Amino acid sequence: MSSDGDDGNSNQQVLEAILEANMASIKLPPFYDLDVDFWFTQVETQFCIKRVTNDRSRFDHVIAALDVGSLKRVIDIVRAPPEVNMYKTLKAAILRHCRIRPETKADLILNHPGIGDKTPSMLASELLALHDGHDCVLL
Repeated sequence: MSSDGDDGNSNQQVLEAILEANMASIKLPPFYDLDVDFWFTQVETQFCIKRVTNDRSRFDHVIAALDVGSLKRVIDIVRAPPEVNMYKTLKAAILRHCRIRPETKADLILNHPGIGDKTPSMLASELLALHDGHDCVLL
């Protein structure tokens, strides 16, 4: 056993290597603009599971998961991120700029292509996801 403290330093390096490998293995779901809040729930669950707590790492992972169209909507933050709260700022901008407008969701519901090869429960789930938790009124 070493008495000069190298074991503690070595253990710390091993721990850091394990945490870094764990963070590198994170795979965020594809960006889902029909329900951005739900997408962030999945993202933050992955961050929790993989113990990604570093603000820059969270910021970078989200940027990597965005599609090009959504990325263009928040390009100002991507190109010039704030010094602090990078992830929080990016998340707020994505929520503000990348949500589908209620009118567009209504149009998607009203012009839905129908059941196709889906089961009735799959179709119902799809339509309920589009209505975003608002009260359903059938006429």
